[in-house]
Amino acid sequence: MDLVHNERMKLLATFINSMAIAVIAVGGFAPIYSRLGETLQINPLIVFNAIYCMAAGCCMHVLASLLLKRLKP
Repeated sequence: MDLVHNERMKLLATFINSMAIAVIAVGGFAPIYSRLGETLQINPLIVFNAIYCMAAGCCMHVLASLLLKRLKP
């Protein structure tokens, strides 16, 4: 049963980490890069949203790391 538990934890950690990458890419980088070509001025709301998404993605990555610590020997 320990092997099944370990595989489920690894699968869940991989899913959470993949979601973290998506949140950082779509919510963090994409809005800023899309606005850089249009004007030199960046809307502060977009910057706040980007920072928020990057922080959320980092928190999700830490959560995935904590799940991997729950693996059974």
